[in-house]
Amino acid sequence: MILCAKGGYMVRVPAEKTVQIKVSPELKKAIHRSALERDETVRTFILKALQQRGIPVSDGDLVDRRKASSR
Repeated sequence: MILCAKGGYMVRVPAEKTVQIKVSPELKKAIHRSALERDETVRTFILKALQQRGIPVSDGDLVDRRKASSR
C-alpha cells in the first residue's frame, strides 16, 4: 500500500503494477491526441476503454493524478 493525497487528506491505495505494449507511432499519436481532446491522461483514456469492454475498473483508478498546478 502507498499513501496518496485525495481531497486534502491522505488515503491508502494498493501498489500498482506496470503494463506495457508496443504500438505503431501512428497509433501512439492517435491515443495521445484522443486523450488530449478529452482532457484526460493517456492512462485514464485507456482505463476507460478497458472499462467499456467489460473489464472492472474502479472509480479510484480513473482519478486524474496530475498535479493541478501542472495542468
